[in-house]
Amino acid sequence: MKKIVFCFKATVIYSNNHFLGHWTDANYQKIYDKLTLACETLDANGYIQIIDEGLAENNQTKWTILTQLWAYHWAKSWRVAIKQATQWLEINDSAQWCERRCYGLNDKMDARIPIPLVKIAVNQQDMTVDEQSIWSISEEYLYGCQLMTYVLTNHCQLTILKLRSVGTQQWLGQRITMTTNQATPMALALSNQVEQVDWTSNGQLRQIGQQTFYVSHDRLVLETRLFKEELEQQRGLWHHYWQLFAIAWEKDYRWARLYQRLMYEIYLRKSIQEIQDLLWAPPLDVTGDFACLAWQCDWQPVLTGFWRQLIGGHMIDGQLVIVDWPQLPLLGKRELTIHLDQQKFKIRLTEWQMAVQPSKPLSVVSQQRQILCPRQCWTVIWQNG
Repeated sequence: MKKIVFCFKATVIYSNNHFLGHWTDANYQKIYDKLTLACETLDANGYIQIIDEGLAENNQTKWTILTQLWAYHWAKSWRVAIKQATQWLEINDSAQWCERRCYGLNDKMDARIPIPLVKIAVNQQDMTVDEQSIWSISEEYLYGCQLMTYVLTNHCQLTILKLRSVGTQQWLGQRITMTTNQATPMALALSNQVEQVDWTSNGQLRQIGQQTFYVSHDRLVLETRLFKEELEQQRGLWHHYWQLFAIAWEKDYRWARLYQRLMYEIYLRKSIQEIQDLLWAPPLDVTGDFACLAWQCDWQPVLTGFWRQLIGGHMIDGQLVIVDWPQLPLLGKRELTIHLDQQKFKIRLTEWQMAVQPSKPLSVVSQQRQILCPRQCWTVIWQNG
């Protein structure tokens, strides 16, 4: 099957115009399982359309869970588009830059009030985060941060954005945000273990019983000192990092997503120089084998020698020496830029041709020929047919 169209009415779900069930027939987990089972009839190039025909207006929480959590999980394997009102939104471009996990969809998942919070109140009612609550954790690849989202009520949610440093994974700071689409008083109390942390907030401090709360209406924000400055610094570091190691993949979305996931994990542990050394190292048996991630999520062997395997060559004394055909399957066009100390060059690969565009003259050795590639010009290194 090439395409599935899910239509979500106020309480009824249709799949390709066939009745699939009611939201009230089962819990969240069973509804998710039923929808995912329908998705699994798609082939590798399958396409999922999610159309709102009353669900968002009837229950914003369910619409959020569907479009912000479940759809992002399906986007790991298929193209996904969401239609609300007259607007279509393709989510794969954003889904490939994050890893979202959803909790609270069945009774076996453990959920609790996140540290450093100790108490949450909405409209003077205590909120309990338990096994029935819906919450998610997302790793955001573009900024190197972790985002936790808790659905407290149909109108209120809590998010915690945590920054971690590159290379060491140490936590740098966090921002806690509580929002509602109704004019409702909100209050948060912090646990004793973070009392020594310097927090700033748009809310007012108020003593309620034995606890001190931050109180506000509509939107309550708490963040650690210098959070904004640290966030901007981390954004700059990650922007530079992704420029160094970006690959433009014309086809095979799954490969692009897995590559970015691995490159995200490695930058949390290693320096840029260590990463470059790893990518230029001699390849291993599992180099570039993203399929093995189903059973082995170790980024190091999969990325070892990845540059060499992708282009079929390596650098020797300032020359690019092509010693083999690219070992990875080529689907469509791929472009990448190699950054060296005194040189950078773009590489364009297809199944029938390889071309190079250096920032300054570059010598390339291929098939016992030495080719001098002029600066800022594309030079064909090899081609088939």
